[in-house]
Amino acid sequence: MAKKPLAELRVLVVDDSQVVRSLVRSALREMGIFETIEATNGLEALRWLEREMFDLVISDLNMPQMNGLQLLVRLRTGDWQKQTPFVMLTADGNKENVLEAVKQGASSYIVKPFTADTIQGKVMQVLGAKVKEEGLPGRPVGNKSQTGSRNET
Repeated sequence: MAKKPLAELRVLVVDDSQVVRSLVRSALREMGIFETIEATNGLEALRWLEREMFDLVISDLNMPQMNGLQLLVRLRTGDWQKQTPFVMLTADGNKENVLEAVKQGASSYIVKPFTADTIQGKVMQVLGAKVKEEGLPGRPVGNKSQTGSRNET
């Protein structure tokens, strides 16, 4: 699979809280990811996933109608997008819930409350092999110095 620039990534953000969805989208925009789709619960997210391709899903664990764990299980056992990276958001930090999410195929998890840096770090960790190494705005990549020059030997 060819690596994509961050600006070409499509991310599905799933949370029943508008505030949380906005915070995640803002953190993604800061790193150059502009194509995000929002869903308010797992059922709505599942409808998006059945008709469109995404490079990443960031989903809350506790939501009405279909929670994040149910969504994850449907995604991992379906015939479509099985390998799509999935980051679970959780407010309770319950170790059993986190372990179950990882067991069911979550790529990583984030405990609320979180910062933009936390979201950005997890996204780069989870998508590292899928994205071109271009760094985040204002941050050096690899062994580049602050001025952008590369130390080569």
